[in-house]
Amino acid sequence: CMTAEELSDAQAGYRSYGFDDVASLLSRARSIFEAADDLGSLEQRLDGEYAHFVPSDSFLDERFQMRLKSNPSDFAPPRAKDVG
Repeated sequence: CMTAEELSDAQAGYRSYGFDDVASLLSRARSIFEAADDLGSLEQRLDGEYAHFVPSDSFLDERFQMRLKSNPSDFAPPRAKDVG
């Protein structure tokens, strides 16, 4: 359901946090979908692979927090309206 640009952005985002395997998984899922293969029958396997690479949302958050601490200049400072 993503456009090519959205998929590319998602892959770049995963790669920037060191999740190259997830970026590749997204490409494989897209290829399966575009080949008109039965993505539904493979969905459970693809979901399982994703869960192997990203076991929980907190795992993603931990990776984000580590990157924020080690490279704070990669992120824009919070805006006053967003902080309280």
